[in-house]
Amino acid sequence: MTPHLLRAAALGAALVTAALAGAQPPLPLLPPPEKPAPIPVPRPAGSEEPLPEPRAVVEPEPGVKVLDKGPIHEAFAQPGADVRGNGMTAPKAPPAPIPELPPEAKPDGDRVQWVPGYWQWDADRNDFIWVSGLWRNAPPGRSWSAGQWKEVGGQWTYLPGSWRPVDVNSWRIDLPKPPASVENGPNGPSPEPDGLWIPGAWVFRDEKYVWRPGYWAAPNGDRMWVPGQYLATPHGYQYIPGYWDYPFEDRGILNPSVTFTEPLWQTPGWAYRPRYAIGLGYNDGPGCGALFSSLYIGPGYNSFYYGNYGFGGFGGGGFGLGIGFGAPFWGLGGWGGYTPWYACPRGFYNPTWNSYCHLNRNNPNYPKTICNNYVAGATGARPPGGPNGAPGGAVAGAHGRSRPGRRRPEGRRSARGASSARNPPRSAVR
Repeated sequence: MTPHLLRAAALGAALVTAALAGAQPPLPLLPPPEKPAPIPVPRPAGSEEPLPEPRAVVEPEPGVKVLDKGPIHEAFAQPGADVRGNGMTAPKAPPAPIPELPPEAKPDGDRVQWVPGYWQWDADRNDFIWVSGLWRNAPPGRSWSAGQWKEVGGQWTYLPGSWRPVDVNSWRIDLPKPPASVENGPNGPSPEPDGLWIPGAWVFRDEKYVWRPGYWAAPNGDRMWVPGQYLATPHGYQYIPGYWDYPFEDRGILNPSVTFTEPLWQTPGWAYRPRYAIGLGYNDGPGCGALFSSLYIGPGYNSFYYGNYGFGGFGGGGFGLGIGFGAPFWGLGGWGGYTPWYACPRGFYNPTWNSYCHLNRNNPNYPKTICNNYVAGATGARPPGGPNGAPGGAVAGAHGRSRPGRRRPEGRRSARGASSARNPPRSAVR
């Protein structure tokens, strides 16, 4: 183990008990290895091999502030809006992308790749923040196309990134804006056990939009179906077909966003390397790790956020978990702010919540448990955390402590590796 990872492990052990900043719930400990290393026995006096020196704690990098709440990298996960990119603007030009190095702690898997970070405008701070890059277990058959800032009509606009099919070389970027979704969920139970609902969508054919109804499909192991969506472009819209992706716990190592107290990127030879990771682990099952008690959907349904953004009060609605379509909670105040990840306004589909309800279909208490965790954290029932300026919230600790798939419930297979995706049994779905 390198000195970097030794220091990271020591820091992770000191930080994993930090609770959510701003009255979030305390974080659960990251799962130990399946076979704990034996406790070293001190050698007697006169031994030829001296005992190792105590390992130093890695201090936060000067000039870099790790945020206890902020946006999640779009290559890791997106809420699943039918149309994404509207309203992603800034009143000024972003700084140039900073030089960034990947952490030395890399997940296992042939498909794991480094995806660089990017600047994102934060309206609460009235400034840009850096969304840290990440090690990502790429969805089979997909390659990452990074987003970019462009000045469009005198307005700085962010054009979102996306996971595009590797076998498609040309795209229409001038499609008209699609109509609002008319998806209402399934009209009956699945014809086969454990069926997964694939939502309907508008598709552009013969120079017009036609509605493709939703349908039930056989599940693809523990994969999550990411529906197709339209991305805003300077010329109109482009369509990104849907695909199978891994559960969050197996997608890679997610790093928190940061701000800078000084323009370190102007220093010759300087490069930013993420030192902290966000806890994802399985704990009691999929969708039960630290992140899922502090995961939010941001304004415009454009991005996921981690941390404590409050709890506005949500009532039950939607469709019953018993028929395989996750019952979302409808926001009472529109969609202008931050809403827990299980919420869904009418006319929107929440593929993440639907998938995790499906993965927890044998746990009838799962929706209630998730909701109770939010109420306890966001209303101040649990103390804040974050010692010595270190991040609280969903941030678990230093690298070397949070690796995807470290501990999985009995009987669950790993989703990592180079296995190919199995599409739903309907050729019209893209």
